[in-house]
Amino acid sequence: MKLFGKLTLSQKGLSLIGLLLILELSFVGTLGYLLYEAEAASRYESNAQEVISLINKFILLAVRVNYYENRYLGTNNEIFARQYHELVPSLKDTSSKLIKHARAFPSCVKVADKIEQLFNDWFTIEERLVWLQSTRQYPAAGQLRKSKTRIGTERIPTELHQLQKDIEPARQQSMAAHLRSRNLLMEGLWTCVVLNILAAVAISLAFMRGIANRLDILVDNTRRLAEDRALNPQSTSQDEIGKLDAVFHQMSRNVREAARKERSLIDNSREVICSLNAQYKFQKVSPAAITNWEYEPASLIGHEVRELIVDSERQNFLQSLTGFQKQEPHVNLESRMFSRTGRLIDTVWSMHWSDADACFFSVVHDMSDRKRAEDALRKSEARVRTILNSMLVGLLTVNEDGTIESANPRIEQMLLYNAEELSGTSQSILFPNLKFADLRRVLEVSRNKPSSDSADSRAVHKADIAARRKNGDLIPVELWMTEMESIEGKRYLINLVDVTARHAIEQAKEEFVAMISHDLRTPLSSVFGFLELLEDGSYGNLNTNGQNRAGMALRNVERLLRLINDLLEINKLESGQLELHCQTVSLDNLVQRAVESVHFFAAQHKVQLDYSPCETKLFVDGDRLERVLINLLSNAIKFSPEGEKVVISVDVSSDPLTIKVIDCGRGIPEAHKELIFERFRQVSTTDATQKGGTGLGLAICRAVIEQHGGTIGVDSTEGKGSAFWIQLPKIAAEAAVSVE
Repeated sequence: MKLFGKLTLSQKGLSLIGLLLILELSFVGTLGYLLYEAEAASRYESNAQEVISLINKFILLAVRVNYYENRYLGTNNEIFARQYHELVPSLKDTSSKLIKHARAFPSCVKVADKIEQLFNDWFTIEERLVWLQSTRQYPAAGQLRKSKTRIGTERIPTELHQLQKDIEPARQQSMAAHLRSRNLLMEGLWTCVVLNILAAVAISLAFMRGIANRLDILVDNTRRLAEDRALNPQSTSQDEIGKLDAVFHQMSRNVREAARKERSLIDNSREVICSLNAQYKFQKVSPAAITNWEYEPASLIGHEVRELIVDSERQNFLQSLTGFQKQEPHVNLESRMFSRTGRLIDTVWSMHWSDADACFFSVVHDMSDRKRAEDALRKSEARVRTILNSMLVGLLTVNEDGTIESANPRIEQMLLYNAEELSGTSQSILFPNLKFADLRRVLEVSRNKPSSDSADSRAVHKADIAARRKNGDLIPVELWMTEMESIEGKRYLINLVDVTARHAIEQAKEEFVAMISHDLRTPLSSVFGFLELLEDGSYGNLNTNGQNRAGMALRNVERLLRLINDLLEINKLESGQLELHCQTVSLDNLVQRAVESVHFFAAQHKVQLDYSPCETKLFVDGDRLERVLINLLSNAIKFSPEGEKVVISVDVSSDPLTIKVIDCGRGIPEAHKELIFERFRQVSTTDATQKGGTGLGLAICRAVIEQHGGTIGVDSTEGKGSAFWIQLPKIAAEAAVSVE
């Protein structure tokens, strides 16, 4: 049975069918054997009947042959002769069949042999008698006729009678055997029928037990699964039904696990999941109703959904539900509802109607935050639109093909075009002397170019170009271009500033600088030389008051010349006209020269200078960097109390390297840390008269450092001194040559 349990369903079916076939073959063999016996008995009886029939036929034919023979031999009549000759072959054939059938019976073999001998003798005499008669040997023929008569009337009938007596018991025995065989055949037939029925019933029971009952268990398991009850024990069989039962149990576990996960998802969902019956009453509500609606789920069961909807939207909501129930299987409804505490909630009800369950399955999304975000976005868009419309800078949006997509009102005022006229046209309509590919190449190059104005590598350095107005006039503009990614793809923002007035100012500035350079600095240089000679006594000795006056005038002219030189230099730096002559220099030598330059000035103010040598190489304009250090050291010395130190420190452990000038002066207020690097800006308005200086030194320092790709700044606490620092990229001497 264990082996049978391991068979597959098809193997079990084949086993049952094979067993049934074996039984059927046994039944057929038994019935065949009984039928063979019955047929043998029947043939035996039939043979006995045939022998008796042949004896009677032989006697009849022998009488007729004897009759026609006597007529033929006595009269020589041809008719009798023909009849005689026709009957003789039949008689011989009958005698042969008689002998053959008689020998089939063992008890009649001897009699059959005697009869056969008598038949042969009789036919031999018959032939001899016919020959003698035809040759008219009548005496000899008479003698033979007597012998023939004795054989035919005495001996043959006697032997035939004996044969008949010997056959009769065999015939009776064969009849009894035939009857017995027929009875056995009928009994065997009924036995086979009964056994077939029993085998069919047994196989049916085996089928019921092995297949049908287990199928009933599977059907029962489906009901149990639908009712969420425990399943019947899993079958241990390994056939198809056993495998199906195993798969069903696994499916049941998966379904229960999926149901558990579904319940977990529903219980932990941030959205409210609920079901409503056909009367729009709550049937089930997820726990999210506590946090979203401030209702306990149990308190909502049995209540109509209309109780939560805002009064003004309640009727439309219910009408939509009614129409949706009749027409569509799924719908999204927006509505506002109240929480338990009266808080207004914007919601979207994603609903599905189930005919099978006669209820709505709903997921309620809280859109309050999204609504607020949308309102904020609309307000933000309105603000951005207002800003764009109010910008004093023209703004164009251009796609990758150079086609203008939008323009702000400042563009309309600047270039006299409407935004609608520019939309969809090429940028070449505004910039006839500049191809869009040139702008893009400028943008690609500017990505790798350092910019002091912004850390955004996407911004293009300003470019002065000519823009064409609608009336054909060309005006100078300053163009800035920025690349951005949008939903539609890559776009470019082009900012335009009308610099017509600036150009006029710059022209006036250039004229003013030229005037200072030629018309003011030259006479002042002559006055400065005269005052120096006058103070030295080249034009005679002056009294004390005259010398003082001459020295004061000399210092004022010197300060004025220094101011003019600083103005000219910072103008060159900002306009890019001043070129840097960079080479590989030793930082230690550069600092030493700067310290030596201010050594006498420090001694006058009784301030000490502290510097520790540091060997490193820089690729810079040594003269200008030295001037920057001299400027920083001079400022530190001026604002340091007597007896204090000014420290110069160098940190080469990182890139960029850092140079610091640290003093113990009055410090710089937080609000002035950035302002002091602008032109003509000092911490105090009295510094220019009391400490000296033009207010341009730090501005020149910043311009020089930034041209070197570095940065400059200050760390200071008011009343505790300041630390001005410079950060420069560190380049080895060997690399400096290749960079240059």
